Amino acid sequence: TKNSYDFLYLYGCAVSGSMPKENKHNKEDDYNLEELFKIAKQHEVWAIFFLAVKKLYNEKRLSQKYAGTFPVLNKRFISEIAFNMKKTDGAYRLCDILEKNGIECCVLKGDSAAVYYDVPESRISSDIDILINEKDENKAMKF
Repeated sequence: TKNSYDFLYLYGCAVSGSMPKENKHNKEDDYNLEELFKIAKQHEVWAIFFLAVKKLYNEKRLSQKYAGTFPVLNKRFISEIAFNMKKTDGAYRLCDILEKNGIECCVLKGDSAAVYYDVPESRISSDIDILINEKDENKAMKF
């Protein structure tokens, strides 16, 4: 569907940090942001997707009907980034504690992959996965 195509295109722009191209098929009113944000939420990539929308907004390429909505979305974006940074800081402090107590560990998946995004802080996940050796499980649970 058009919404799926638009979502994938804008998401790709956000991840790579590129500006969505202007073309005759994507005029300002062609983006159905309500539906696109629903898709982004379903796939838990709302914050990353927002970056492409923010670029469109800053270039005045969004429909005026979204003018009042954007500041609310921007505040939500900042809030989610701040919360995620706090959660990530806690996870890395836990890793320091584990390693100081002889438990080797590493952060996996989402948080580790964030370094490959144009804005790593926008890679928000619902959890942070930490890998430890199975033999250290009971010892690690104390922390």
